[in-house]
Amino acid sequence: MNWNADTEVWTGVPVCTSYPSGVTVFGDGVGDVDGDGTPEIGVGCYGGTPGGWLFEWDGSEYVQVWHADYPGQEPVIESVAIGDADNDGTIEFCFGTGNVHVIGWDGSVYYEKATLTGPTNMLAGLNIGDCDTDGQNEIKGCEILGGTGTEFIWKYVIPESIPPVTTCSLEGELVDGVYRSNVTVSLTAVDEGSGVLYTKYNLDEGAWVTYTTPFVVSDDGAHIVRYYSVDRAGNMEAEQQSLFTILHTLPFSIDVSGGVGVSVVIRNNGSAAFTQIPYSIFLDGGIQLKANETSGKILQLLPGASTLKKLPVLGFGKVTITVTVDTIQVTKKGFVFLFFILGVQ
Repeated sequence: MNWNADTEVWTGVPVCTSYPSGVTVFGDGVGDVDGDGTPEIGVGCYGGTPGGWLFEWDGSEYVQVWHADYPGQEPVIESVAIGDADNDGTIEFCFGTGNVHVIGWDGSVYYEKATLTGPTNMLAGLNIGDCDTDGQNEIKGCEILGGTGTEFIWKYVIPESIPPVTTCSLEGELVDGVYRSNVTVSLTAVDEGSGVLYTKYNLDEGAWVTYTTPFVVSDDGAHIVRYYSVDRAGNMEAEQQSLFTILHTLPFSIDVSGGVGVSVVIRNNGSAAFTQIPYSIFLDGGIQLKANETSGKILQLLPGASTLKKLPVLGFGKVTITVTVDTIQVTKKGFVFLFFILGVQ
């Protein structure tokens, strides 16, 4: 129908006058399916073979641009809708012959993008809109009451293929790349699609365990945590790993000897370097005429290296020598005679 502003009369323009015998047009919609700026008119048919048509104005008349028949299916009544059915930013022509046919444009031809199944009778009504208010359109259809009267909603979902991402966090006292305390391990998985279903891990090649809460590792030595997550769409993350070492006690040996004062040799028997290591040497007992204590920090001790620390003495009598390096403590007995310390054991 075209409005004539001069005569204020609607004037009808036939869209199609050459339908096959027995065809009764029932249901229509308008939208720019091919995106050329000129909308198409989509119709379905009740009589004859169930099917659908698209027509477009060419500047002088309406021409048929697409048609398909669906023999053996249900007639089309009000079940015609045009809109963005799959949320791709383009318009689709949808109509129901029992099944719902979604017709789109691929840039050169019209084609059936999807066929939606489920209904078993004629569809009395078809709508395209955001039924669940998530910002995405759905297709809603309803069977006639003469059938089951069942309503259907279809949603286009892009199959998810991106797996979750899991991160491992370690909490403890970290010194020179080595944990000097128990370590608490926390795993956090995120998935922007269907959501994380579960996270699995194993510790030091042990059995795989489903992660639920952070866990504590307390044994000294090198450790490895392997882990991965799976989302609700079945996408599995590639196995990840986190390595760390715990040393509650540094791998040091301490050798105490006498002679001119107290001599202490501290050796790093480990495979890692350590820095800023506190130490002290304390002398107790006898008559001390000189300071009986020294302390400080070893700036660095490389693997296999050693350092010598000394405490000068001046006094007389039996003494107890206590050497403390980090958390390691060694106690020896000896005898101070003037500047010498004898019989250390």
